[in-house]
Amino acid sequence: MPGVGVLFFVAVGIAQTWAQQYLNNRPFPTYSLENMPETTFSCRDKILGGYYADPDTQCQMFHICVKVAGVGVQDFRFLCPNGTAFDQDHQICAEWEDVDCDASTLYYSSDNFDLYRIGSG
Repeated sequence: MPGVGVLFFVAVGIAQTWAQQYLNNRPFPTYSLENMPETTFSCRDKILGGYYADPDTQCQMFHICVKVAGVGVQDFRFLCPNGTAFDQDHQICAEWEDVDCDASTLYYSSDNFDLYRIGSG
């Protein structure tokens, strides 16, 4: 009965997802463009053009600080898709349970922003 085996693996996968969510003791982030929250993030003292995970949203939201002519430094906010969070170290939206959001601010001043600089090599 191959159907029983498939159901077993689906059930195990669902149980693992639920267990990880509750064992991590943190809520699963489910923001949308319609309910993007205000957070404490600030572009002050950040590298312009850098991508920054927002721990206030369990890293589902990330920011890009850009200097806009006539305006100054502007904070552009983005969301990773539901089920993912912004991995500050790798600069990507990754599976939510694989991202150590609490450590994100440790990478704010890292040199991984060279990827976005013209002439970096």
